[in-house]
Amino acid sequence: MTKHVKWLFGAFIALSGFNPVLASILPSQMQVTATVTPGCSGLQVSSLSFGAVPASNARPSGTATITVFCAQGVPYDITLSNGNNDPVPFYSQARRMSDGAGNFLDYDIFVDPEHAKPWHDGIAINTFKQVGIGNGSAQQYTAYGEARPQTSQAAGNYSDSVEVDLNF
Repeated sequence: MTKHVKWLFGAFIALSGFNPVLASILPSQMQVTATVTPGCSGLQVSSLSFGAVPASNARPSGTATITVFCAQGVPYDITLSNGNNDPVPFYSQARRMSDGAGNFLDYDIFVDPEHAKPWHDGIAINTFKQVGIGNGSAQQYTAYGEARPQTSQAAGNYSDSVEVDLNF
């Protein structure tokens, strides 16, 4: 009979929802914090196109827009690579578009509309970079391009890819 009573008592406890493990509540608090570090959250770059370029000594130009998004007070700079067709990577500042058949069209990108300050990394001699301080909103910069075709320039479609880096 004792076995039977223990079984009934156990069934009663289980069915009544009594759980001796959860018999007490000990409250405590979890502190939640975050530290927002200043930085930049975006970079948008439009394409630079020279359009139809005559095979001459003319210097057609074009522009592209570079937009950065940096928090208030964050110092940053924008640098440009030499592109994919630099004849002596890391040592020259030459930019060339390629037609894929071994022909190249020289060009450069400048920080100023007068085409006096070549936009590169700002470290190499006679190169410049764009420098700014974040204001919490989009900030735009214009990249001024200039193509340098030759009178003997082979006809075709030329292109290059330049890496744009936002350093902060």
